[in-house]
Amino acid sequence: MARPRKAPASPPEIPLGATWPGFLDLLDSDPELAFELFYAFTVKLLKIGPPRVFLSVDQSRRQDLLHDVILHCCREDFRVLRQYTDRGRPFAAWLQLVTRNKVLDFLRADRHSAALPLDGDEEDGPEIPVPDTAPGADLQIDRHRTLELVRAALAKLSDACRILIQGAAEGYKPRELTRLMGWPADWNKKASDDLRECRKRLRKLLADMGLSPEELQNQFSG
Repeated sequence: MARPRKAPASPPEIPLGATWPGFLDLLDSDPELAFELFYAFTVKLLKIGPPRVFLSVDQSRRQDLLHDVILHCCREDFRVLRQYTDRGRPFAAWLQLVTRNKVLDFLRADRHSAALPLDGDEEDGPEIPVPDTAPGADLQIDRHRTLELVRAALAKLSDACRILIQGAAEGYKPRELTRLMGWPADWNKKASDDLRECRKRLRKLLADMGLSPEELQNQFSG
């Protein structure tokens, strides 16, 4: 008599604190299971520990953003996932940064689309040039230049510095930064000290690019 077949086991749940989640070892041998495990991992992360900017998006659109993040990481034979490097910190911290960048891209595109006229909203006619001296034009140009310099300076910092600085920018406290970095719970002082040092390096890089702390503050105050 043939033995009854056992029901297939459900995929193992991967802890958010894993530095090398198991689905990364399956990208070639079992891509379907790798996708399934990564999907479940991402859903869990964005439910328990999403970047704060993710929560600023209307709840009805978060599901679309979730799918965008997953597809971004998995398209072209998991090209983005294959770029991840285990440096002793949780994979979730890396995925939070990927998610944050995708959300910011979405918000920028959304604002741009809202600023464009819909078909039929305007009658055909001569284009009216906007003078460079329009109120706030210089300020917007200066802010754009400042943002580009900050992005360029951040790109020159280590991954750890970028995580600490971006986490602090989102309002994370030293205790939360410690968890984000995957450090022991009593390393709050290290998180504060490292953040201070990383900010010092960032200020120096910006100064070398010709941007003073006073100019940076003036651009984004008020």
